[in-house]
Amino acid sequence: MEENIISIQGLGKVFHTGSGDFTALEDIHLEIKKGQIQGIIGLSGAGKSTLVRCINYLERPSSGQIFFRGKSLSTMKEKEILAMRQNMGMIFQQFNLLEQRNLLRNVCFPLEIADSGCISRALKEWKEKKKENKEKRAKSEVNDSKLSSTPLGVIIKTVLGGKARKKKRMERAKELLKLVGLEGREKSYPSQLSGGQKQRVAIARALVNNPSLILADEPTGALDTKTGEQIMELLTELKREGKTIIMVTHEPEIAAYAKRQIVIRDGVISSDSAKEGGLV
Repeated sequence: MEENIISIQGLGKVFHTGSGDFTALEDIHLEIKKGQIQGIIGLSGAGKSTLVRCINYLERPSSGQIFFRGKSLSTMKEKEILAMRQNMGMIFQQFNLLEQRNLLRNVCFPLEIADSGCISRALKEWKEKKKENKEKRAKSEVNDSKLSSTPLGVIIKTVLGGKARKKKRMERAKELLKLVGLEGREKSYPSQLSGGQKQRVAIARALVNNPSLILADEPTGALDTKTGEQIMELLTELKREGKTIIMVTHEPEIAAYAKRQIVIRDGVISSDSAKEGGLV
């Protein structure tokens, strides 16, 4: 039996605006099985992108629950959510590349964020240990020689792994740029790329943490037909390698790549091919 990677139960999202409340999603129930392309389809403003952003908690749901591999996101602490997101690659419609970084450093960026999180946790633990040691000295509970006095710089260097860790990040980024057909362009900048090439970089960046789930928000929306087909061929190959892909689109020809098509209209699911045709 195929495993559910995502389970959504009674999901709702309400935005509070100056002109009143707007219900973007209402009572969404979905089970997403691993290893397939699942299409979230609908017109602009239907709630498709909001649903995807709720799945990785870029938007916090107003009601209901989302389970990732059996664990409720609503029960996770912030650091657990950050760790969970490393297992969910996000492909944005408008690429969201950093113009001041070359392609290699764009792809590396999620790994740098992950390392920064490690530094933050190390800093917090170091401060707590320092405070504890100070209290012990005041109470004369132990000799200074028995207290930890590891400098913060040593802790951070240990976490980052120095040049070795950076080299590993760069090697991973080069590997992925080669995978998406951009070998030799590592030092190019986003302004030097076509729309299709920018989307390939965005896909490489989404894969850098080796996620099991890829969330693709209109991955071909800003591309011409031929380039869009090339991007979909790449996503299809990733599916063959075992990745689960949840893809948002309003284009019927792109939706055809999905084994399952879930149609959203006015914030609710109006049809689901899994229920209508027995697909999973």
